[in-house]
Parts: sequence; C-alpha cells; structure tokens
Amino acid sequence: MDNKILDFYKQTSLYTDLGLYKDFMSNLTDNINELCVLQRKQIIHPVALIIQISENKKNVFGEI
Repeated sequence: MDNKILDFYKQTSLYTDLGLYKDFMSNLTDNINELCVLQRKQIIHPVALIIQISENKKNVFGEI
C-alpha cells in the first residue's frame, strides 16, 4: 500500500484529534481486513437494543 495514502489518513486535525485514544490508535494494524472486523465488533445493532428492552421493561434507551 502506498505510504502517502496511509500518512494522509493518519493525520489529525482540530476535529479528529484522538486525545486519550492516541496510544490505542498507534497500536492498530494496517491490515484493512483486521480493521474491518474490529469495526464490525463495535457496532450494536438496534434489534439487540429492542430485545434487551423487551426483556426488562424498566430499561429505557439511556440506561442500556
């Protein structure tokens, strides 16, 4: 992969500053397949929220 492209996307700005997550990001792999798997594991599907709420009627979206 072209290092110019990687360097461009690794840059931060006022709106993309990583703050406390800078160390975490620097340790991520450059392998796009591994990054995609990691990203998919971070998503909570809305159906999962509905199932959890229906099981416990006391919960509201803010408490999950």
